[in-house]
Amino acid sequence: MSGTPLDLGRFKAACEAIVKGGDKIFGWQWDDRLRAALAAFPRSDSPRAHALLEQGFAQCWNKDSIRGASPAVLKIAESLGGLRAGQELFLSDAERSTRMCACWWPWGDGDTISVRIMLLTEGVAETEEPRRFKEFQSWFGL
Repeated sequence: MSGTPLDLGRFKAACEAIVKGGDKIFGWQWDDRLRAALAAFPRSDSPRAHALLEQGFAQCWNKDSIRGASPAVLKIAESLGGLRAGQELFLSDAERSTRMCACWWPWGDGDTISVRIMLLTEGVAETEEPRRFKEFQSWFGL
């Protein structure tokens, strides 16, 4: 499949702000299953972590608000297993073919929260995939 190279500049800026602002909160690793940057942190850090995500993303959805979401948002949420109580989905812009999302997932222990940040694309050339993920990982020091 052919396609034009992605301009990831706005996503890079958002991720760099999250990484820099959360340098004492987030310890990033790579989640191969979702192809996402992953960080788990104590609930006590959640106010600052949540504020950083709010600054980096245009939209935030939870279990209740997702009911009024567009079909594009619902499709993304469903592809991630839906939203349960306490979980949130942050999106850059669900209506574009290239977007970024963050999943806010509290753990069952009540003490830990994980955040996964990922790029979601449609119509990207297969030859772009390795470069895209290598660049994305580098924003998190991975």
